[in-house]
Amino acid sequence: MEMDYLYQECTTPKNEECRIPEITECPPAPRKKMDPPMRKLNKNAPNKAYFQSPELDTFFAKVPVREASCAT
Repeated sequence: MEMDYLYQECTTPKNEECRIPEITECPPAPRKKMDPPMRKLNKNAPNKAYFQSPELDTFFAKVPVREASCAT
């Protein structure tokens, strides 16, 4: 009996409870993707361009490179 079990081939279950049920009605159609809402342009809003200020230029100014002094 054990030998029969070892040499037995694998088979697909054919019971009714093991089967995938048939679909009785179709699923609904997929919904269309919505476009992102258009942003209203506010004419009074400040321009979102890069803010330039002389203070920023001064703050981020390049520091001149000093040559190393050698004591002889």
